[in-house]
Order: sequence, then structure tokens, then C-alpha cells
Amino acid sequence: MWFKSVDNNSTVSSMFLLPPMHQKALMRYLNKQTFDQAITSNFSHTRLVGPVLIKIKKQNYQLFISRKQHKRNFGRLVQELPSWVRVAMPVFISFILCLLLARSFSKPIATIKKAATELGKGNLATRVTGITRRNDELGQLANSFNQMAKQLQQNQSAQQRLLGDVSHELRSPMTRLQMALGLAQQNSTTKLAREQYLQRCQVEVERLNQMIEDALVLSRLENTLQKIETKHLNFTALVQKIIHEEQFIADEKSIKIVLNSTVIVELLGDHNLLFSAISNVVTNAVKYSPEHSSVNVTLSINENFVSLVICDNGIGAPPESLAELFTPFYRVNFARDRKTGGAGLGLAIAKQAIMAHQGNIFAKNNDTKGLSVTIQLPLC
Repeated sequence: MWFKSVDNNSTVSSMFLLPPMHQKALMRYLNKQTFDQAITSNFSHTRLVGPVLIKIKKQNYQLFISRKQHKRNFGRLVQELPSWVRVAMPVFISFILCLLLARSFSKPIATIKKAATELGKGNLATRVTGITRRNDELGQLANSFNQMAKQLQQNQSAQQRLLGDVSHELRSPMTRLQMALGLAQQNSTTKLAREQYLQRCQVEVERLNQMIEDALVLSRLENTLQKIETKHLNFTALVQKIIHEEQFIADEKSIKIVLNSTVIVELLGDHNLLFSAISNVVTNAVKYSPEHSSVNVTLSINENFVSLVICDNGIGAPPESLAELFTPFYRVNFARDRKTGGAGLGLAIAKQAIMAHQGNIFAKNNDTKGLSVTIQLPLC
């Protein structure tokens, strides 16, 4: 307990349980301050409460009670520090936080830079790891980099496969053409046989010409600067004409092409491009359907676009290959023979033609068997 005389402003303590240093600090505080109302003062070592006005032997005193602090007050402790320490502490803490923040930025940037360097050296399998799960811009940058690297790797693989496919597709008809010419030039060959060999040469030349033409069409469609000439056309009549022409090919396998449609659709489009795209899809459906089966073509209108679904009864495609079906020269079965069809450009041409019309084309496996290719085109 502390007693401060109101008359002479002196302070005494009735009991000393504090260290002398703390007692002197409280004594100085009480002597210097004037108290008009009750307050609570917290020191790093003591808590002081008061005053209460009392009288002892006709003398007026202010009574204070102090109690030792079990936990030191951090704010008071900071205030008791030298001024240069109080300035240095936030500067030091800010420096540490800035260092950590800079490291959190510089480390992922260094990782991305290292991956970019490896990618520039030709290592297309390089990926950024460890920071792709970040929810900030650096995480988005890492994911974009990985997507770019993946696309580059796929393009390189596609280019390598393209070279192999082109060489194979050109080698096969060229070999058959050379053999037919060689047989036709033999002296022992009869006139009838020579005519058959020459007809075979004509077939192989036409096949080569068709392959080159398809490659040029695909190259032209992939050129983003290429503009198509659109005009109003009867899309329903176009589909019916395609089915009528494709039915001649389907008859060789006793396949029936069935059109399911009760609507007349008109839209803006390039007649030749749409005819080529849909013909390629229908031809592909007939090619992979078994004999004595059917190919169903469904035409419908859904809100702002027309939907054309070509459904076959073949064996379908592996789920992981569905997105690759529209890649040039891509085949689910890499073993190439004459039974598997052409050069693998039909669906690629169809995709580029539909995309040129601001449409969409995709494939999915049926619930039972077979594959369905859906073409969506915007209405007028």
C-alpha cells in the first residue's frame, strides 16, 4: 500500500514486497503525478490502482495499492526501451517480412526461368513443379507454362508422326505404282493384263492426287487469314444430298444410312466446305461400321444452333483418343493397312471446316457400341 500526502505531496509505503528498483520507480511516478480521479496504471513489473482519499491523524492521504505483475506488459516493456531500439525493431521486422516476401516471389520465378531455359534447349518434357497449386498469378503462370510445354511436346510428336505418316502414305501407292508399271512394261505381259496394270496405275495416281489435295485443303483451312464465302443455303437439303451420294459406298457393305429429321434448316455457310466436312464424317462412319448395319444421322435445332449427329455401329474409340480423332494423320490403330481407310485427313478437314463456320465438332462413344460425331453450327 502506498500513501501520498495531499498536503506536502510526499509518498510513503506501508509494505515493501517489490525489488528496490521497482519501488523507486513507483515512488518517482507517484511523486511526479497528480491524481484527481481513480486510475489503473500498468507497469512492466507492477500494477497500480488508486487513489482513494483517506484521513490518518487529521492528515489527508491518497491511498494506492500496487500488485506485482505475473506477466510483463509488452506495451509497457516497449515503452521502457531506448528510443533507438523502438525505431530499430519495426525496421528489422519489416526487413525480415520483406525478405520473406521477396523470396516467395523470387524462388518460383527462378523455377520458371530454369524450366524455360531447359525448354529452350529442346527438352520439351520439362515441367514446372511445386508451385502449380498456388492461387496467385505465379501459380497461374506456372500452369500456363506447363500447358504451353505440353502443347509444344504434342506438336513435336504430331510433327514426327506426320513425317512418318506422310512417308508411309506416299510410299505405299508409289510402290504399287512402280510394281504395276514394271509389270506393264514386261514383254511377256498380254494386252489385257497390260490394260489392267495401267488401270491400277491410274487408281494409285488418283489416290496420290487425292491425298495431296486433302493436305492442301487442310493447310488452307488451318490458315487463320483464310476467309470463307458464306451464303444462305438449305442445310437439310445439303445433308440429304450427302446421304444420297454416300449410300452408294454404303451399299457395298449392305449398310443403310438413315436420316432422322423433321425440320427444314437454313443457315449461312460455305456449301463446298460443309459438304466436304459432313461427307468425311459420314464416310468415316460407314468405313468403321460392320456389314448389314446402319448409320443414323439426326438433324435437330437446339436454341441458337443446329445439331447434326452421325452415329455408327462400329467398335468406337478409346476414351483417351476421342480428342485426337480430329488430328491430321491420327489413327487409333497405328498399324496401317488398306482396310483401315485413307490417310487420316478426313476428320481433320471436317474439324477445320466446322471451326471456320464458328461451329463445334466432337466425338463420343455410344452407350452400347459405336461412335457418335456431333456437329454444331450457328443458325442465321
